[in-house]
Amino acid sequence: MPDTAIETRIPLRWADTDALGHVYHGVHVQLIDEARGLWLDGLRAEGAAMWDHAVIRLELDYRAEMRYEDGAAIVSCRGTGFGTRSVRTHEQVWTPTGTLVAEARSVVVAWEPEARAARALTDRERALLEARCAA
Repeated sequence: MPDTAIETRIPLRWADTDALGHVYHGVHVQLIDEARGLWLDGLRAEGAAMWDHAVIRLELDYRAEMRYEDGAAIVSCRGTGFGTRSVRTHEQVWTPTGTLVAEARSVVVAWEPEARAARALTDRERALLEARCAA
């Protein structure tokens, strides 16, 4: 299967840092969420604003310090697999100079807003995921 990873550059703000001068750990979750959302947008139905989903698992490993002085985070996301309701992704956060800062694995479920519950992936979504998830 082809690897259809996305990569996005997200500017850092002074407010993203903590008292130690590095990017606060909670900000890494936001950076990863933004990249994952961009990747998942490929599953949305025509005319839909977004692909409704809920994060049910997030595993995040910090590899190096990121500082405001780095200027931006380069964040990538790729699909790694899917089930009947869920999609698995792998995200990475890099400095612009190529230092791996954080690595995450996430599981999201397709969400039915009216029922406020997870739902099964549609045949269309499964076909898109088959084409977009890396082996």
